[in-house]
Amino acid sequence: YEGNLEMEKAASHWEKIIQLAPKDVESQDKLISYYRLSQNYPALISLYLKTIDEGVATPDIYYDLARIYLTQNQEPKA
Repeated sequence: YEGNLEMEKAASHWEKIIQLAPKDVESQDKLISYYRLSQNYPALISLYLKTIDEGVATPDIYYDLARIYLTQNQEPKA
């Protein structure tokens, strides 16, 4: 799907991969990029929180999550 630019279908596959293998960094990075490009901030926040809960978050995820909260006028969460 990715090669055919069917990004919504590709995102669905990345979501399934992450559910089965939360430490799959490649799928996580692609899904993060897709959510950013599509400006799907609720889904991106949800993915970041899940990554944090599973203990596989990098410092970049914490930083990006805080930035998103700030841009979404959710300063207390940042």
